[in-house]
Amino acid sequence: MANIVEGCAKESSAEYARFLTISIGSLTELEVYIDISSDLGFLQTNEVNCAFFLLLEVKKLLYGTRKAIRARINK
Repeated sequence: MANIVEGCAKESSAEYARFLTISIGSLTELEVYIDISSDLGFLQTNEVNCAFFLLLEVKKLLYGTRKAIRARINK
């Protein structure tokens, strides 16, 4: 969330799109942490499934927002 807010505060749409890309990368990192937590037995299967579902939904939102911002830049 901090990356999104920071990008939104930047002066250009291109920078905002860049910070959305950083946010997508951070979500991918989180996927690894969830996998590790699952492997270590800290999370149950249903918790992992729920987390991955939510991550996918957030990624879709970020990709869509970034696509819209980039389309606005290219006009």
